[in-house]
Amino acid sequence: MHRIGEPRGEGSRESGLRDRRGIALIIVLGLLALMVVMGVTFSIFMRTERVAAGSYRNDVQTRQLLHAALNRALADIDASTTNANYPSWSYRESGTNGGPLIQGATNAPAMDWIPKAALGPNPAPQPTWIDPVDPSGNARVGFLIVNCSGLVDANQHYGPPRGIGIDSSEIQADVLPDVKNVGTLAANAPYASVQELTAVGMSKGALSSSPVDLIDYSACPAGRYVGPGQPVATNLVDLKTASAADIKAALVSSLQVSGPAADFIYKNLQDYIDADCTPTDLNSPCTESVPMINEVQVQTQLTTDPDAGVPPGCCMPVVTINAEWFYPFVKASANSFQIKPTITIKENAPAFKVTAIPADPVDSEYKPGLTKSPGSPPHAVTFATTGAFLTNAAHLNEKMSFTITVRLQVLQGGTPVDDVSTPITIQTSEITVPSTEVMTDGAECIDPRFNWDGTDGLGQWITYKDVVQATGNAADKNGSIEQINAITRYWLASGDVTTDHHAEMFVADRPLKLVSELSYLLRGDSLENQWNTIHLYDGGAGAPVDPVLDYFTVGTPPKGRINPNTKQGDALTALMQDLPLDSYPEEPGVTTVSGATLAAVTNWWMNAGAVSGSITNLSDIGHLTGLFALPGITNLTYLHKEALFRNSAGLMAPRQQYFVILLFAQTTKVVPQVTDKSVVAGTRGIAEVWRDAYPNEAGRHPCVIRLYRLINEK
Repeated sequence: MHRIGEPRGEGSRESGLRDRRGIALIIVLGLLALMVVMGVTFSIFMRTERVAAGSYRNDVQTRQLLHAALNRALADIDASTTNANYPSWSYRESGTNGGPLIQGATNAPAMDWIPKAALGPNPAPQPTWIDPVDPSGNARVGFLIVNCSGLVDANQHYGPPRGIGIDSSEIQADVLPDVKNVGTLAANAPYASVQELTAVGMSKGALSSSPVDLIDYSACPAGRYVGPGQPVATNLVDLKTASAADIKAALVSSLQVSGPAADFIYKNLQDYIDADCTPTDLNSPCTESVPMINEVQVQTQLTTDPDAGVPPGCCMPVVTINAEWFYPFVKASANSFQIKPTITIKENAPAFKVTAIPADPVDSEYKPGLTKSPGSPPHAVTFATTGAFLTNAAHLNEKMSFTITVRLQVLQGGTPVDDVSTPITIQTSEITVPSTEVMTDGAECIDPRFNWDGTDGLGQWITYKDVVQATGNAADKNGSIEQINAITRYWLASGDVTTDHHAEMFVADRPLKLVSELSYLLRGDSLENQWNTIHLYDGGAGAPVDPVLDYFTVGTPPKGRINPNTKQGDALTALMQDLPLDSYPEEPGVTTVSGATLAAVTNWWMNAGAVSGSITNLSDIGHLTGLFALPGITNLTYLHKEALFRNSAGLMAPRQQYFVILLFAQTTKVVPQVTDKSVVAGTRGIAEVWRDAYPNEAGRHPCVIRLYRLINEK
């Protein structure tokens, strides 16, 4: 029986099939829709990935282009500087042949990381883009090179007191306009970059502004530039530790002297540094600070003075010998000295026989530099003797004269420290009885360091008669006891001989502190070297600069030294401020380079002197003789003038160039009808480069890239 509502067999099956076919269609359509969505999503994702990959590629390419920019900058430095020891420019811009300007090249913060003084008085850098060699033309680079070679290294300790140029800490960095507190500056060092110096220095109160005259690095390798194609001489001789043989060899090379002369100078160096005042060799010129026999004067007369006990109608022979010793040293000595005479008097006739002069030491309390001011006029000792009374009538018209030989020694504590070992022989003028005229004869020493051989005609000693012939001054016939010798004054003033033109001397009696102290040593033991020391500065063709500063060192050359070719007035002021103009190291109460003198020196150095670029080796400073004519300098003594070089050379080093370089790179594409290229990626960087001012044998200047860093603009 068929129930109501119960499906019939066939119809029910057909209806179920129709329902299932509808569901399948929906599922198929859903799958198709999902596949479309997935395809579109994949397409979009792939496009995004492609764009991102392209962007990444452009970014990587742009970063790599910064290396090209740096290489272009280094090549520009080489091309624009060549072998000059100092760049002639303040900064170099890329694209000097034209091209689109690099927009925002001088934006902060990058320009805050460049010392302002290095940019010059009117900085307006305008670097432009340059296209690297790229067939597609889709890349360009640029750079701005700033010459920071003459600035002050912030990573050194600076501050008073000012000394004689031993250590770079003597540079008076507190005068720099960007320095607020030198102690704080040192306390927060080291600074790895100018960026760090800017940030830390200003936040800690060390700087009053972003850097003006400060840089974060210096390197001052020892060496001497020999010439094009020649290896740099780096084997400087350390006067503290080198062997005698090495020092002598360097003296031969630097001074162009013989081996024996170098041996003599080395002995003088030993006398200069040892604590005693006993010369290494008494029969050789020495630099020991002792009074030296300088003149011997003999006065003869027939006196009729009744106060001397001479009876009426009689006369008495009198011989007076004045021995003069000279202490030309500028430093006082507390030592006491004596003179020990060995004098023989031979008369031309028995009647005029006089009593022998004893050889007992005399004047034991002579303390040069204490009883007399340093470098004061000479001191004299008198030996006198007489003979028997003679009747004038019995000896009428007889002629009295003597042959006198004088050997004198200077003793200190019983030890000879100066010795005229070959006696001086003086033939006195004749006196006819009964004349009472005083006859004066004698001999002077040109340079008391050359005094051990009194033989006439050998050039160490010269008779009064020959002095008159040399000087042309008849007043010199009576000698110059207790004055600087007439022949010495003539010799120092003569243009025919090579001298220092002064009689000032100094001995340290302690180890060397500076190479420039060699200037106190005699240049040799031959007679032409009388009053002729090693020269730090140019005295003309007869006395050129002796380049000892290029051959020797004392200890390890310090960092922080300033390139003497600097164009930065503030750096030069820091170098010269309060520099002592002394006669000898640590001389008390001396004039310093300050005030008007400092202004004159820095102005001349920066402008009238044309110094920049003229100093390749340190000894070239000695050619800056125009400094001596400046106000405050021109009236100084020789040694005070020399102090300009002697006390500053140790704070300078010409073998240093330093550059801060801003780097720019872009990846671009050409867009039709657009003037400039379209930028698809861009980046900027900064580099700090140290460069050796000396080329190597291949003619290349070694350089070190100390810093290479990407930067972000504000």
